[in-house]
Amino acid sequence: MTMIAGDHSAEGIIVVADSRVTWGPEEHGHFQDTLQKIVPLSEGLVLAFAGDIRAVERIIKELRGRIAKKGQLKVARKLAAEVPRIAKHFYNIHKSKNAGTSSASILVAGREAGGKTGLWVFQSPEFTAQAIHEGTVIIGSGQAAGPYLPASMPPVPQTPTLKQRADALMIGLESALRKADVPTVGGMFQILTISPTDGIRPMTHGHVDLDPDGAPSGGSMTIEQGKWTQANLTTGERTELVEPAR
Repeated sequence: MTMIAGDHSAEGIIVVADSRVTWGPEEHGHFQDTLQKIVPLSEGLVLAFAGDIRAVERIIKELRGRIAKKGQLKVARKLAAEVPRIAKHFYNIHKSKNAGTSSASILVAGREAGGKTGLWVFQSPEFTAQAIHEGTVIIGSGQAAGPYLPASMPPVPQTPTLKQRADALMIGLESALRKADVPTVGGMFQILTISPTDGIRPMTHGHVDLDPDGAPSGGSMTIEQGKWTQANLTTGERTELVEPAR
């Protein structure tokens, strides 16, 4: 599984995802922090996912194909109305052919031409649309961090900017996940914001930990030419995250 978080406020939308992919049962699984979990659907529309990767791959492919054929689906609220039917149909096809299919959750977010932003969550097996008009939602195995999040959030100004909200949410989620101890959530966060005025903006971030008794360690997450890249600032190693197969 994984963790996807979405936050909707007057300032806009924040989407956060970890980068861990898990093979096998949780207690004996193998982990790799290389998966891109926030993907573009079209200009102004993004999808984030948790759960069965192969099932989600099929759903993403179908949504992109239909958006390309039907221009009206580039409008976030119109796409959100279509997702339940499309996602349920292709999830069930995948499940009928794959006995080990696990659950799948999808988050769709976007900004329309007039600046209106929208955020929706859809979860298998029905994929019923849940509109998030205000507040934060967490899906995937990272849901276990939800009860810890309010007390983990740092203070923000009374009228925060979207970037200030995103910084606070990142810190709060990191703290809450440590308290919840969810092994299937890992890697650095992919984060983007959707502003009513500026549209979709990927967020670059990083950290450096100074240990007086050892070498410093740190990491960063950047986006270059549309690709998320995770860097180990200690070793210099750079890993480009992989999007689910198109």
